[in-house]
Amino acid sequence: MSTQRTYTVGNKGTVWRMTDHDSNTWTDVSLASMVGQLNPLVPASGEGPTIVNPLWLNGVNLVDVMTDPNDSTKVCTIAGRALENRTASISSGFSGIFMSHDGGNNWFFPAGDWVDVCNTTAALCRNHFEVFYTDSLTIYIISQLGYVFKSVDGGLSFNTVKDANNTIQPVNATGFEWVSCIHMRKGIGGNPDYGVIAAIEDINQIGSGTYVYKTIDGGASWFVLNGGNPILNDILINDNVGEPGGIYISEDQNTIILQTEYLTKKSVDGGATFTGTLNSLRSGLHLTWYKTYEDISDDFWVTGENTHPINNSTDVGSTWTQTLNPPNWTIYGAHFYTQNTGYFTSDRSLLKTTQSGSNPVVSLGPLPAGGGMFGHGGIIADTLLYAVWTGQDLAYYE
Repeated sequence: MSTQRTYTVGNKGTVWRMTDHDSNTWTDVSLASMVGQLNPLVPASGEGPTIVNPLWLNGVNLVDVMTDPNDSTKVCTIAGRALENRTASISSGFSGIFMSHDGGNNWFFPAGDWVDVCNTTAALCRNHFEVFYTDSLTIYIISQLGYVFKSVDGGLSFNTVKDANNTIQPVNATGFEWVSCIHMRKGIGGNPDYGVIAAIEDINQIGSGTYVYKTIDGGASWFVLNGGNPILNDILINDNVGEPGGIYISEDQNTIILQTEYLTKKSVDGGATFTGTLNSLRSGLHLTWYKTYEDISDDFWVTGENTHPINNSTDVGSTWTQTLNPPNWTIYGAHFYTQNTGYFTSDRSLLKTTQSGSNPVVSLGPLPAGGGMFGHGGIIADTLLYAVWTGQDLAYYE
């Protein structure tokens, strides 16, 4: 088994790397190495590309991170709105796609038309939310306005996915404001990649519908599931289920798990219908699973804030057990590298568990303090950690 690297990312362009899962020795590999590079993203003032400087990096919120499934020195991280402040405005310059092919020691902006799209469309296009590798060459990124950016060269470039007529096809062709999660899988037998996304019509509108869309042609076209209807809240009839936070599809395309702000739902018929399996969450922020590339994963975790920080399922999302319930903690992200062992981000700390979320210990930074949904403990200056990825290679699962 090759060396495994864990990465955690947060605001101010923060990236920390640990070499070997259990070493508990962290190295700061933040985006500071980019200072002096040409910044291709046009600032809000519109004066043209500028040079990356510390002030610009200070406003970059890194919200997701993932590694090449065969080489954890190759890592992609993306920037967008901070998770605890998604409804606030954001400067159009404080976003981006960032790649490193040497474990985070050096970062670069990939080439491709993603820059042109971000510079010529509404600034909201720049709010990237999730990144997912299907193999060492193919990477997908979803943005708020529904644009799917795809790399087929291992992150050297990202381009918008286009249909047969070479037309860009944003997922939200029907007008979604918030497209915030994606799960893609490698096509079998030479067929195109397939996957699912989840979107909400208006994050600020009570009762806005949340929809699940699917692609079977690598993102060139999308069709709505659940009979074309929004996903409904089982407890509050005809009420919305809140902002999507995570989505999963099995290799046979029959099982789909959707995690939202208020609940978790599961489909076993390819998305024709969805049934609630974890209701009244009202705090869901993130969905993760182990094993990442298995045909169908058994173990899932939903993270959230305050009263429901970690819930664990060992039966493919059918039933859930709350494994961590400390007062006033917010768990922004999580990733596991065994059935029981993994990391999760909490305010300004990175915590490790060997018991599926129970009895965590601090791996980076002190325990978070109380203070409600967005309580802050101390860590490195004012850093907030939003996501973590335990970069195990595919050989790790064999």
